[in-house]
Amino acid sequence: MMAVVAAAPGEAPSSTVYVLAPGRDGELSCRVLTQAGRQCERCRDEADLRARLEADEDAGAVLLAEEALSPTLVAWLREHAPAQPAWSDLPLIVVAQHAHRSPDPARLATLGNVTVLTRPMAMGDPVSAVNSALRARGRQFRAAAAAPAGRGGAPQGRLPRRCWPTNCATRWRRCATPPMRCARRPARRAWRS
Repeated sequence: MMAVVAAAPGEAPSSTVYVLAPGRDGELSCRVLTQAGRQCERCRDEADLRARLEADEDAGAVLLAEEALSPTLVAWLREHAPAQPAWSDLPLIVVAQHAHRSPDPARLATLGNVTVLTRPMAMGDPVSAVNSALRARGRQFRAAAAAPAGRGGAPQGRLPRRCWPTNCATRWRRCATPPMRCARRPARRAWRS
């Protein structure tokens, strides 16, 4: 039996997980997630999922069965991802049919923040994936809430950066986004604004 897990503080405002899986899979997924203390809504079809995601900007995550990933849904998700605010990256959890025949990784990579689970799986696997997705989504909402208006969405408490090396060399360029740290060399100096 699954233990009931309370929703963690700081999750997405709605923390709703939308499930699109045909037949018994969708029903079972919602039951398992509900027993784990998650708010879950089962979508009847692709149009229902699109309508719910368009109406709920605060959606927590989407759990999809591989067989529900029609070309039209994939195209809509590709269009929907760039339409999200800059800080937002809606987690998608795809349940693949078999490990040896998993979905095309290149096709899924175009959808954004995707986690793939393969069948058969333990009952706790989707719960763990959803918990992780909702924690990440909560961090996105906290970062957005902490961002001061008019500063390009830079998180509060961090000074805006004007210049930084483009490739861990000595070349510099102007840009509005925060610097990336080079994996080859630790950042030792304070960045100048």
